[in-house]
Amino acid sequence: MISRTRLGLPRTLSGLIEDPVRVQDIGLGSANAACVEERDRPGRSVLRLAEHTPLPSWRRRMPLWSAATCRRLLRRDMSRRTPKLKIHNSKLKTAVVAFPSIEAQMRPATELFRLRRAACLICALIALASSARAQWSLLPSGESSMDTFGGNPETNIFMRIPSDTDDWTRHFRIGGLVGLNIRASFNESGLFNVSGNNAANGIYNDGYVREDQTGDAGGYTGYWGYDNASQYNAVNQTLSMHSLASYATAGSANITGGPFPGFDMAYGDNLWYWRHARVGWELGFSLLPISISDNQTFSTTGSQTTYTFSTSGIIVPSAPYQGGPSGTGEPIISTNYTTSVSTTNGTVTGTRKLDVILYTLRLGPSMYWDLSENFGMSFSAGPVLGLVSGDYKYNETVTLNGVSASNSGKFGATDIVFGGYVNAMLMYHLVANGDIYAGVQYMPMTDAAFSSAGRQARLNFTGQVYFSVGINWPF
Repeated sequence: MISRTRLGLPRTLSGLIEDPVRVQDIGLGSANAACVEERDRPGRSVLRLAEHTPLPSWRRRMPLWSAATCRRLLRRDMSRRTPKLKIHNSKLKTAVVAFPSIEAQMRPATELFRLRRAACLICALIALASSARAQWSLLPSGESSMDTFGGNPETNIFMRIPSDTDDWTRHFRIGGLVGLNIRASFNESGLFNVSGNNAANGIYNDGYVREDQTGDAGGYTGYWGYDNASQYNAVNQTLSMHSLASYATAGSANITGGPFPGFDMAYGDNLWYWRHARVGWELGFSLLPISISDNQTFSTTGSQTTYTFSTSGIIVPSAPYQGGPSGTGEPIISTNYTTSVSTTNGTVTGTRKLDVILYTLRLGPSMYWDLSENFGMSFSAGPVLGLVSGDYKYNETVTLNGVSASNSGKFGATDIVFGGYVNAMLMYHLVANGDIYAGVQYMPMTDAAFSSAGRQARLNFTGQVYFSVGINWPF
């Protein structure tokens, strides 16, 4: 049973509604009525108008109409598919109207709101574009949008920068850098001579027996000394000296060094505008001292010669002892000796070190643009050529049967390396013609190798990274 609402009319109107319709379309409602939604079957609702209660805010307020007015409105709105009423009496006192659910009623209003919101947004964008175009047209004479923004954002075409432009297209910068992730490998393989030993002149690994100022009168000398108590045999009254002439070893080590501080500078020029960016070239130079050392212990096999001297007739001072060259007032020993040779295993300790300087020269395209009034960014990339020059130094100790021999030396070498670089920098505009910058650079290059007489060192630049800070002058 469809609910009815009393409208104060003389007769009762009842009927069926063929299509859903909003109540305000047929004008039912008043300032003194409220709507209450009721459902007569799934998907359909009825609106009951109660007298002397306020309408909700989303309802449209309308005057109270008569039944004749309702019939006239229904005939006029037939083209809009308004509901048709089947009239039982010409004099109405009550009427029944059915309508869809509230969600269906609100859908047209929601769609209208979305259309209006989209229209407002489009109008706002049109107004913003018109304002920007008006501001560009008001730039002072001789000043263009390219001078203001560093390019024409409306085109992707590269535009040549005129030679008489007032824009600062060139720049020069200088600063410090730090190199990271530079690796070195050290290798030793072969037979090596021991520096510092000179058995022919009486110089041994653990002592000496040399000619004194008397000329070794009577075959004896006071110019002698030894290092360890184990060298003296009190029973046989002999003193042993040892000499290691050479040793054989094979070993390697890999070291990652850094950080290495260095120096960097660059000069460049901008040739084209591209949107907000300036495109040009940049030539850079950097200098990076590199020092990497290794203290790996290698095993070795050496041939050791033992020199045995007689100490009969004297009291041997306790070790360590070092006699002077005068030959007077000091115990003397015979200059005659016997020798024996033995081959034994031992160790090689100490350090191997690369002290070199890497010089690099790079040239490539660059791109710069202003991120804001105070900040700018620059990118560059291209090939790089490098020169590595320096020394390989070693200071080792070879130990065989408790006897140690020092071995030190160096050799110089130079090598050419090449590769590429990618550089990114962030700049802060400190003053009108001065910036401070911070940058990062990836510069992979070929290896640099140094070798001599069985010793080899290799610098690996495939993963080197630089961080830099400094001052930039645009002009």
